[in-house]
Amino acid sequence: MRATGSFDVVVRGVEVPREWTFIRGGAPTVDEPLYHSPTIAYASQVLAVVGAGVARAALDHAKQAGGGYTGVTGAPKLADRAYYRTEVARAEADLSSARAWFYDLSDQVWQHVLRGDPATDSHNAQLRLAPAHLARVASGVVDRLVEISGTAPIYTEHPLRDLAGDALVPKQHAFLGPAIFDSAGAVLMGLPPTSPGFR
Repeated sequence: MRATGSFDVVVRGVEVPREWTFIRGGAPTVDEPLYHSPTIAYASQVLAVVGAGVARAALDHAKQAGGGYTGVTGAPKLADRAYYRTEVARAEADLSSARAWFYDLSDQVWQHVLRGDPATDSHNAQLRLAPAHLARVASGVVDRLVEISGTAPIYTEHPLRDLAGDALVPKQHAFLGPAIFDSAGAVLMGLPPTSPGFR
C-alpha cells in the first residue's frame, strides 16, 4: 500500500497484559486527557495530517517548478500562465482553509477535554468531519496541481506522480471516506450516526 507505513506484524505465544488492551469505544483504561478524547476521531486526525503534508509538498513543488519550467514547445514558463498562477492560489487557499478549521476545531475540543469535560457527540462528529474534509481537500489539491502541470507529471520520476498516489491514501481510508460525511451530518442534526463505530 502506498504511503501508509503499514506492515504486517505477527506475534505468537505472547500474552498481552490486560492493562495494555482496550475495547474500541469502551471506557478508557488510562486516566489521561488523551484517552478521554474520542479514539476514532483521534485516529482520523492522525491520518488526515498525512494528506495535508503531502498536499503541502505538492504546492511547494508547484511554486518552485512554476518559476523554472519551460515546455519543449517553447511555451512560456508555467508561472507566466494565468491559469497556473490562479490554480496555485486557489489550491493554497483551499488547503490553508481546511487546515485552519481542522486545527482550530481540534484545539477547541482538546481544551474542552483538558478541563475535564467529556467530548460531546457533536464534538465527535465535527472531529470526524474536519479530518475527512482535510483529506479530501488535500487529495483534490494534488490532483489539480497535476492537471495544470502539463505532461511533466506523466514521467516516472516526477515528484507529483508519487504525491498524487500518496495523497489518495488518507482520503480512501474508512475513517475518512464518504460515509463519514453522512454520519457527521446525521449527528449534527440530532440523529444517530449512519455508520458503525462512528464514536
